[in-house]
Amino acid sequence: MKKPSAGPSARFPAAPDRPVALVTGSLGRLGQVLCRRLAGEGYRLVLHARRLDPGLQKLGRELESMGAEPRLAPFDLAQTSRVGAWGLKAGAAWGRLDLLVNGASVFQPTPGGGRPGEWERMTKVNAMAPYFLSRALGPLLAEHRGSIVNLVDTYADHPVLPDHPAYLASKAALAALTRVLALELAPKVRVNGVSPGAVTFPDSYSKNRRTALAQKSLLRREGSPGDIAEAILYLAGANFTTGEVLRVDGGRFI
Repeated sequence: MKKPSAGPSARFPAAPDRPVALVTGSLGRLGQVLCRRLAGEGYRLVLHARRLDPGLQKLGRELESMGAEPRLAPFDLAQTSRVGAWGLKAGAAWGRLDLLVNGASVFQPTPGGGRPGEWERMTKVNAMAPYFLSRALGPLLAEHRGSIVNLVDTYADHPVLPDHPAYLASKAALAALTRVLALELAPKVRVNGVSPGAVTFPDSYSKNRRTALAQKSLLRREGSPGDIAEAILYLAGANFTTGEVLRVDGGRFI
């Protein structure tokens, strides 16, 4: 387990009752905004990325300055046979865990159906890893009545995105597994999902394409990573809500 530095935060002194969050996909555009919001709410953080690189270290230093006392936990989530053991080690960084956000995701087109290897990686990272990680960390989360929030996608329920069958299937599986986990980990652990709409786009999308997609929502605009972070924070504190997948898509699919 890596950490930017030792010692308690000046803003949030070390305390056994301070909440801890593990966020997979911390370096994504949504992940970085969420981690900053969690830091502002007083969480200690365990940050995940596929590998330990300068970007993860830089984010760790930034969050350390905010008092989050981050721990860096790089891991390739496609290694599903090891994800449980990795999760137990990462989740034990502070001896407690209050929130697991399964935010890591592989998004890529698979025109013509794609290749089996592409399906395998997206299925492993987008669906299998969140499931096995959640099961492994369930007992630790249960100690403090913690919760899990999975990052799904509005296209999981409305598969109208061309040339992305593997991605759509993996996110539909994650939506189903969110409900499965809610049943399996009840009553001490709540499990919910957030399903973003037009919030972040691949770099390859043109400005016109982004505008056209945003205009399909009832609000006629795109959302922001901050909107998704707000939804995750809401579900983290919604103590009588479990098994739900909250759409944050501006009314795209009403």
